[in-house]
Amino acid sequence: MLDRDLRIHPSTITALKEVLSSGRLATIVTGRMFASARKYARELGLGDMPLVTYNGGLTRTAVTGHTYFHQPVELAVARGVAELTRDLGYNLNLYVDDQLIVPELNDKTRLYVTIAGVDAHPVGDLVAYLGEDRQRRPTKMLVVDEEARVQELKRAVGERFGKDLYTVTSYPYFLEMMNLGVSKSKALDALARGLGVAREEILAIGDSFNDLDMLEYAGIGVAMGSAPEEVKARADHVTGSTGEGGVAAAVERFVLGGQR
Repeated sequence: MLDRDLRIHPSTITALKEVLSSGRLATIVTGRMFASARKYARELGLGDMPLVTYNGGLTRTAVTGHTYFHQPVELAVARGVAELTRDLGYNLNLYVDDQLIVPELNDKTRLYVTIAGVDAHPVGDLVAYLGEDRQRRPTKMLVVDEEARVQELKRAVGERFGKDLYTVTSYPYFLEMMNLGVSKSKALDALARGLGVAREEILAIGDSFNDLDMLEYAGIGVAMGSAPEEVKARADHVTGSTGEGGVAAAVERFVLGGQR
């Protein structure tokens, strides 16, 4: 939904408000932190709708903050990833209790903070920070780096922690790591079942690789015009880019139709 300036296109707000006024439901399914997604939910007027965040790792209501689902990374696995990334010279973010935990403030941290619109909390060595405290199990771990180095790390993480972690790229320079039981489609399915909504009644719109399973799960999966070609190829339909009002166009075509 966000343009290059991280703003929601006005047509998207208009279309979703029309969806809500018609008695239908809308939510955000994102890799972002809950704290980052919540402000957009308010702007869209979603009310206390559960938001799927951290690529499915945490589902929590937008206003009251009631947690429907939370599946963090196991502590031993998180420590192993912290050791691996530290030894290989990568910059690792941890997300603990919906806070961004980093070893230090640097250019990569500042890039993420700008995109997410949250504060970072530097704590020094992440292995020491995690310790033996199960309360510090991260909901997600993320590395920001050059695309080639991200792919190298993805292979290394897969070799060592493939049986424990779900890894995916959102931006080409983001490697996101969650509990193996987590994905957008699984979280969306659980939420839909709880709300009494059939899979066939779901329209999902996305623009990156962490959206693929959700687009394939939904009754109608729509890729944004700016999405990578692989994502477009696996979606049911392709809409315009964010700047062209692509979200609104998809909503108007597949949800609102001729009901005005």
